[in-house]
Amino acid sequence: MNGADITVAKQLALVIDLNVCVGCHACVTSCKQWNTSGAAGPLADLNAYGANPTGTFFNRVQTYEAGSFPDTQTVHFPKSCLHCEDPPCVPVCPTGASYKRKQDGIVLVDYDKCIGCKYCSWACPYGARELDEERQVMTKCTLCVDRIYDELLPPEDRKPACVKACPTGARLFGDVLDPQSEVSVAIRERGGYPLMPEWETRPANQYLPRRITCCRGHRQPEGIGMNPAWSVIFFTTLAGAAQGMVVTLALSKLAGVPLGAGFVAGVLLIALGMLLASLAASTLHLGHPERAWRAVLMWRTSWLSREVIVLPAFIAAVALWWWMVRSGQGSSRWLMIACIALAALLWLCTAMIYACLRFIQEWAHGLTLVNYVLIGLASGCTLLAALAVWRHEGAYLLALAPWALGLTLAAWATRSLALQRNAGLKPKSTLQSATGIRHPLLRQHSMGMSAGAFNTREFMHGMGLGLLQRVRWVLHGLGFALPALLVGVGLVSGAHFLLPLAVLVQVPGLLAERWFFFAQARHPQNLYYQVVA
Repeated sequence: MNGADITVAKQLALVIDLNVCVGCHACVTSCKQWNTSGAAGPLADLNAYGANPTGTFFNRVQTYEAGSFPDTQTVHFPKSCLHCEDPPCVPVCPTGASYKRKQDGIVLVDYDKCIGCKYCSWACPYGARELDEERQVMTKCTLCVDRIYDELLPPEDRKPACVKACPTGARLFGDVLDPQSEVSVAIRERGGYPLMPEWETRPANQYLPRRITCCRGHRQPEGIGMNPAWSVIFFTTLAGAAQGMVVTLALSKLAGVPLGAGFVAGVLLIALGMLLASLAASTLHLGHPERAWRAVLMWRTSWLSREVIVLPAFIAAVALWWWMVRSGQGSSRWLMIACIALAALLWLCTAMIYACLRFIQEWAHGLTLVNYVLIGLASGCTLLAALAVWRHEGAYLLALAPWALGLTLAAWATRSLALQRNAGLKPKSTLQSATGIRHPLLRQHSMGMSAGAFNTREFMHGMGLGLLQRVRWVLHGLGFALPALLVGVGLVSGAHFLLPLAVLVQVPGLLAERWFFFAQARHPQNLYYQVVA
């Protein structure tokens, strides 16, 4: 269920007055204390006195400077989960661990269901979710749900810890759907605003504007790209090539190409090994791989959940095909059609995991799906041609090599189009829309922490532009250009040994391509961490 599909009885939220926040961090420390000792805790602090300390915080106070010397103002900017009316983190969760409560609109995480896949953090443009490094589950602000309903506390204390601790009254708490509540009156009379309205998540938390001269917006540097996870890189690359190989083999058999049973069984066995290896790699990205079975539960809304269902089904279909060939029963026409359909569905699910995240503009377009399909077909077809050389299937090789060449060139063309498109993107979010501080000269001085955090590790790879450019050349050269050249020369000259060489060259190129796919993606939450970016 999408957050937008939920009708809430009331919507509890915070309203933060940027005019009176003095940046004392009382809200941060009180939040940490209450939640560490309460139902949401403990919140991990790791290596606190070491070289690279890190910790989990639900609330942070960042500091910005508006203007230029000597006409400057310091603005302290508290930020936590905004409890959106249409929370993008909810529908993408594959286990249902992330949910929005009907009774009060609070967005929470069920730690017992969370598998630590981090997908909800990718879907949140505000960087409001953090991975607890000790428990390996995603955490976030709960609006102190264990406190605000505690009847053992006096009524005046049934407020979030940050609200109670604020010495200047900069934080208001209440029901924003009640027009007579303190928060609704403040929003209405003082021009309260949501963060990043361009993404239409309708945050419940709102801010009261700082009294700064309103000027035209100024785009700040959008930070650097996401930190690629090698487990996901290996998973998508291996699975895509295996899908391409199985689809090409199935289409060949359906077209009546005569192939020996031993060759077909060998190809299917290799594909099975690649699929199982990719499945194993995918679990390395999870905080709790033992709970991975829960990821099938939210198939109605989560593309990740759909992928978790389709991948084992595809593996099972390939295994059944291998068993039938191995046992002398031959290749079933309907089973081969099923393998093709499941492979196509798996490509769709995998690509849509990224393309559905509309906040990440580098992924949210149709070429993402096209590239996953064509790169998978190209790599799988080239690998199958190399196996035909190895097993001396000369006639099949001559029929297959032109397709391997054509698919590689097609994949190169569409990937180049995507790269060209992404290079010209202008980020929709600015530092002004992310904070609501309407000044053209806005700089961050503090990102609300004195050490590392999940947000700065997951969404920032820390590599220079020079390395990115070199990786881009590697993906073009080794991923597409050189393999296409080797396949073409081998086809024309009869030097068939060049096709296995093309596979060996293509492997690092495709890994570079997938690394760049993640590294180029600029998450809007990086606007809140300009000091790092």
